[in-house]
Amino acid sequence: MASFRQPVGRPVQLAPPPPACAPPPASCAMDVMDCRVLLIIDSAGKTTGKWYVGAVKENLEYKHINLATKALVGVGLDWMYAMLKEHCEEFEYVVIVSCGNTICTDHLRIADIADILTQRFATHHLVMYGGASELWDNVEHNFEEMAVNIRNLFHFAGVLCIDGRTMYNKNAITRSDIGGANHFYGTSRDKAVSWLTDVVLEVFSATIRH
Repeated sequence: MASFRQPVGRPVQLAPPPPACAPPPASCAMDVMDCRVLLIIDSAGKTTGKWYVGAVKENLEYKHINLATKALVGVGLDWMYAMLKEHCEEFEYVVIVSCGNTICTDHLRIADIADILTQRFATHHLVMYGGASELWDNVEHNFEEMAVNIRNLFHFAGVLCIDGRTMYNKNAITRSDIGGANHFYGTSRDKAVSWLTDVVLEVFSATIRH
């Protein structure tokens, strides 16, 4: 997990939006069957031994959901935006899971990400930002305050964004499951797979609620 340090005297500014991707086909409007979902995730998709996202993909195949994952340890919204921009044409749904590794600069990419999510994916998207920061190492004392601000900026930009802590609590994830770098312990792999499966499925619930 990266060290979080708040910049001094730097106002929060939204970056200018990039050119929008084309809108998605209407085939998956309210149907989870045979849909292509892009998951962009940081170290939350890793155990202390290895990535477990392959098991999540297998879980979702039983629901006829085709999951593709772009994952890298220690990344923030800047890298996630690059992945989204590169691959947005290939999917009907997108889920972004960011624990806030680069929380001090993440606000700079909110407008860019929001432009693609709202124009290309309409309500077929979900951002999960933040988490149970008390379980992690080297977290800035005001991390939770900054995470709330990031989520509020996403909401203001029209993005469906949830608090990572909500999903942690839903799956009863505790200190016995996660190390300080926000990698699930190998002994909690089954819980990690269940947790991330639930996160991806939440995109369909969010679409319906919206």
